[in-house]
Amino acid sequence: MDISFKFDEEKEKKRFENVKNVRKIEKKPYFTEKIENFTENESVKRPVVVGSGPAGIFAGLVLAEAGLKPIIIEQGKSVDEREKDVYNFFKTGKLDKYSNVQFGEGGAGTFSDGKLNTNTNNFRIQKVYDELILAGADPKINYMSKPHIGTDKLIEIMRKNQT
Repeated sequence: MDISFKFDEEKEKKRFENVKNVRKIEKKPYFTEKIENFTENESVKRPVVVGSGPAGIFAGLVLAEAGLKPIIIEQGKSVDEREKDVYNFFKTGKLDKYSNVQFGEGGAGTFSDGKLNTNTNNFRIQKVYDELILAGADPKINYMSKPHIGTDKLIEIMRKNQT
């Protein structure tokens, strides 16, 4: 069965123009401007990112795409080692203060339920979705109202993208 819809954009704009929670989302491309000929010297140092949670990972990615060769510092362990420590804590109650649900590769969200709560309508969020999809997340996160990846997937994504 073929289905077709007639869509009058102007009519729909008028229909929703005074509805508080409805607005048109315009996708804008996000790109990282490359900084040419970056070289570290006495007055110019490589950027340092503290933490490898979501913000640290994406800060490092954008800085690297710009050609700035970031240094990422993380006090916790890799996701593989961290997974053992977290499940050991759940089982025994023994806390490793440097490798737990809060600290380590992937940040606190790695052992959450995997919901992407961005609380933003910023066009740059598409970059985050695109990178997560490239790393193995389900492409459905592109259009879900409350995107969800899942803890098992987050751990696997971190594992696949270790450098």
